[in-house]
Formats: sequence, C-alpha cells, structure tokens
Amino acid sequence: MKHTKGPWKINTIYTTFFQIDSENNDICCVDCDFNYMLEIEPTQEQIANARLISCAPEMLEALIIQYEWLYSKAYYNTCESIKSVIEKATGMKIEEVLKNEGR
Repeated sequence: MKHTKGPWKINTIYTTFFQIDSENNDICCVDCDFNYMLEIEPTQEQIANARLISCAPEMLEALIIQYEWLYSKAYYNTCESIKSVIEKATGMKIEEVLKNEGR
C-alpha cells in the first residue's frame, strides 16, 4: 500500500496543524495552514483528530486481520461492511489489498 507505515505518534499540535511522525521519521501533516505560528492551544476536537489519525495504520491492519478471519469462517455478510471500509481507506479492491500485504 502507498500509505506511510506505522506506528505513528503525535509530535506537535498547533491550532490548525499537527504533525505525526512514523517510526521511519516520515512526517504526515494534517490540516496544515500558517496559523500555527500563533501558538494557540489546540481544541479538544483537533487533539481527538490527531489521536484518531495517528492510530490509522494499526486500525487498518486490525480490520484486514478481522476481515480475513471472518471470511475464513464464512461470515460473508459481516465481511461486506469491513471490506468496504478497507477498500475506502486504501483505494483498492480487497483482493489487491490482501495481495499487497502478502496474504
């Protein structure tokens, strides 16, 4: 997949900017604009967004594992909702995701 592999950690939070570093020192900036120079405290919503986005790689991996387990047990109806989330997150069909993950 094309996303930066995790784990990610929140490095810096400014008013409308937060920086998330991965283990490989890749940086993901979210909601970037130039107001960060004001050094205003972030809102609770911005902090919550940073936390949610920082754990996105682990959540995607957990969904892929859950999808594979449910599919192996023939819980196809439940698989569909998980499959659509995985495909939305990756921009790929589930078959491509599993192939790219070496599964």
